[in-house]
Amino acid sequence: MSELPENKMKHLDEMTLLLYVERQMDRARGLEVSAHTQECDACRTLLRALERESRLLTRAMLEEDEPLPSRLAQFQERARRSMQWIWGLVFGLAATGVYALYTGYIQPWQTQLEQAGFGGSNLLGLLIFRAQCGKDGNP
Repeated sequence: MSELPENKMKHLDEMTLLLYVERQMDRARGLEVSAHTQECDACRTLLRALERESRLLTRAMLEEDEPLPSRLAQFQERARRSMQWIWGLVFGLAATGVYALYTGYIQPWQTQLEQAGFGGSNLLGLLIFRAQCGKDGNP
């Protein structure tokens, strides 16, 4: 086998050059890639294209306050206005649920206790005073 002439050297692939651009290559291999791109026009052109693409992508990811497109800003305003009545609806449904719970479960239970001789204030008084009497040891 004969060696390749200088003008027929092996080109670097995109992944190798991308690793070089992103500085994710060990120093020795990085020096080899740098030396090759100084000699090979095709690899140098590909390296410059990858460097330019990397800079553009980095700049695009760092953009913080991009203005919203007008159609998205209009949608955001409509959504904000519609949320006002939605919150009112949610509050109304919650109040209706609490009222239904009270009239369906709590009020009948309270009525049964009152019929058994435990009024609302009597039951509360019974719980408070019995608990205190139990602690002191006095009846």
